Amino acid sequence: ITLEDNIKSGGIGEHISKIILEAGVLCKFKAFGFPQEPIVHGTTDELDKKYGVDAKSVSEYIVKELKNG
Repeated sequence: ITLEDNIKSGGIGEHISKIILEAGVLCKFKAFGFPQEPIVHGTTDELDKKYGVDAKSVSEYIVKELKNG
């Protein structure tokens, strides 16, 4: 899992996923970040929640993945 306060395209998640793929590592991977599109106006908390990069959204994803194995 990577989490960044930026767009996903060109971010650390994209770079790490490329390394994983090139190394032939089979694992689950999730990059959290903002989409490459115009971002609406709002507070940091509002935008993080809208785009799923807030603590609650990330932790819910992790718990779901751990339960699903």
